[in-house]
Amino acid sequence: MHRIRQRALSLALAGFLLAAQTGASRAAESWLNGYWEGHIADPNRDVGDSYQIRIKNTSDGTFPVEWINPNSGSIGRAKLEGQALIISFTNGNTTTLRREGDGNLVGTTMLRNGQKGNSFWFTKKSANADEAGGKGCDFTAYGSRSGGVDAARHISDGGEWQALGGGVLRCRNGAMIRLD
Repeated sequence: MHRIRQRALSLALAGFLLAAQTGASRAAESWLNGYWEGHIADPNRDVGDSYQIRIKNTSDGTFPVEWINPNSGSIGRAKLEGQALIISFTNGNTTTLRREGDGNLVGTTMLRNGQKGNSFWFTKKSANADEAGGKGCDFTAYGSRSGGVDAARHISDGGEWQALGGGVLRCRNGAMIRLD
């Protein structure tokens, strides 16, 4: 009887430790979830264009990352290796960002041909990937389909614009991205 209790206690303790380790692992990865804003980290150029990353769920081994740059957006597949976020894109490029303190990611893109691409610096703006400030987009529409007159426009975050040459643009976090 004593041996059965000992075994039951051992199994319960092992189950508790496994659950605690899994919970700690998820908590360790949760720092990554959210909305990040960044820029190219190059001392020879102005801060310039804004880049955004949205990460919603890091609980699986690999997970989607929404990458928005000034000209377009794409979805990459990412994995977390220690304090490094590694994002692979369908075009063959890979971006590795390291955690630097609370709320910062710093790293570089390797192009598919093996050359070093841009270096980036990101700052976490929100723990919610869908929360981006809602600042909207200001842009100039050159000869739009709705009148053919060049005009300054503003679109709220999430709004879309039909481009004259075809294609649709969407405002996301203050940046216009092409959807096609």
